[in-house]
Amino acid sequence: WQSTIAPNANNDNWKFGAAVSIHDRVIAIGPARDWDIGVDQGGVQLYVRAGPLWLQSAALSHPRGNIHAQFGAAVCLQHRMLLVGAPRDNEDESERGAAFLYEQVDDQWQLNATLSRVSNNDADQFGAALACDENTLVIGAPKADQGAQDSGAVEVYERDAHGWRNVATLVSNPPKAGALFGLSVAIDAGHIIVGAPGDRTDGNFSGRAFIFSRHASGWTLDTTLSCPLGGRGWFGNAVAVNQGRVLVGAPRLTRPQQT
Repeated sequence: WQSTIAPNANNDNWKFGAAVSIHDRVIAIGPARDWDIGVDQGGVQLYVRAGPLWLQSAALSHPRGNIHAQFGAAVCLQHRMLLVGAPRDNEDESERGAAFLYEQVDDQWQLNATLSRVSNNDADQFGAALACDENTLVIGAPKADQGAQDSGAVEVYERDAHGWRNVATLVSNPPKAGALFGLSVAIDAGHIIVGAPGDRTDGNFSGRAFIFSRHASGWTLDTTLSCPLGGRGWFGNAVAVNQGRVLVGAPRLTRPQQT
């Protein structure tokens, strides 16, 4: 145990810690939505390491002041960049979602880009899951109707000389209703992992994970992973990847002989 980071006593309604990310000497912490009153609380807090301490360095709130966007439900830090998801972002209470990219300039975090789906539809919840490396942004829209209701989709952006460009929309093939493809995402060394915990290919709510790789022709599906133990495991609810190893969470899986 190294440290406990918490808001001060005057901000105990922040629902602090719903999303976290760390890179180098910077930590980003997002708040949960306060469902009792139906609004977001506290924005995204940034901390920097100073010796053994973590000191608050900045606080970011929704650029348009939207208090129903769930701004900070997902956060991702990488190479002086901060990507913030707001899956309930809306202009007309449609919960289409958005993601906001900040870049650190000296000691300030400046909004660099506001991202949304080209084919943005009601209740897509774009921004519910995030992953990034220095030149790639991966953003999940798990409620997107991409060929079937709530089948889900993932948008991939890459940096070029003109900024960030949408280069791919990843989907399961064929689309599965209720699969929630994109509820979790991860990226490492030219590979993107996408979780679809509602996928019913191997049984109700068994779930699957999909591995995409970057090739000369773009991002293509390499393989899919299913839960080796089967069952209603919600396999793919969380994913991670590092140096050729993929880690997949199945939080609802029960052991044999159990209900």
